[in-house]
Amino acid sequence: QRNLLSFPALEASNGAAPLFAGGATLGGRFEPLDPSRMYEDHTHAFYEDEGTGTAPLKGAPLQPINFKIPDGARNTAAGK
Repeated sequence: QRNLLSFPALEASNGAAPLFAGGATLGGRFEPLDPSRMYEDHTHAFYEDEGTGTAPLKGAPLQPINFKIPDGARNTAAGK
């Protein structure tokens, strides 16, 4: 099953990869993203390591994701 994310991207203040604002389509229904309930789970995360390909991240604890919302960003998924 494919989970679709909407735009725009939010840059995480802790240097994590950007996520998309708005929400995700999960199981056929739209779920708004709530940054206060989102955590990074590095137990199943991967990163691209140039030269060696994709390598798993190991041993990283769960951490809250703190977002910096760009000026002028708007939630297009909600029509705002």
